[in-house]
Amino acid sequence: VLENKTKVRLHFQEIQELEIAGFDQQNVLMGLSIKDISDQQLERAKFQISIDGVFGMEATFQCFKILVDSVKSLD
Repeated sequence: VLENKTKVRLHFQEIQELEIAGFDQQNVLMGLSIKDISDQQLERAKFQISIDGVFGMEATFQCFKILVDSVKSLD
């Protein structure tokens, strides 16, 4: 159950292995998964990102760093 609606802006740095499918005029996202892969000791990747879509875009990529640019309450 969603208690507090919040808008979070993330900045992914040093993206690699980017795969995008179904990019369209409307891209409704269902979920975002962030997996720590630093134990794999890849040179420039510490996170595996998956973006799941309901309609339109889905994507996967790896990145070295994730920054939280802003957090805003929508309540």
